[in-house]
Amino acid sequence: RLFDDGTGETEIFLVDKLKRGAEATKSALPKDQYGVFWSKNSYIVVYSWGTGSAKSFILYFWQGRDCSVNEKAAAAGLILKMQEQYKGANQIRVAQQKEPPHFLLLFKGKLVIRHGDAHKQEDHANETALYELRGTEVSNT
Repeated sequence: RLFDDGTGETEIFLVDKLKRGAEATKSALPKDQYGVFWSKNSYIVVYSWGTGSAKSFILYFWQGRDCSVNEKAAAAGLILKMQEQYKGANQIRVAQQKEPPHFLLLFKGKLVIRHGDAHKQEDHANETALYELRGTEVSNT
């Protein structure tokens, strides 16, 4: 379902690695990393559109194929906490390779999913990468 044309505001958070006994946390992703996700991580994408009292929100929580069960649970828990801040927001779980059309639209054809862990990017800095391109237009690529 397309909520709008995808031109609203987007904020993306990386779910931090859980430390034993600690509460789940998230870190804001720098804008130059929007659209680059890692398969061993979970992300929270806050999308908003409209103005004032007519402002609407969607809380997407994207879960990488190789993400741990604990990290998936941490993302879900963070979403529940964020519900207080974003009252009335739709919550949508997004599994890697099962991204809905509106979610893809937010990245304007530039969603890249890398194999590995965002917390260990330096381990992949000099690797050669092979990418699989999918979709036929901006809204589904």
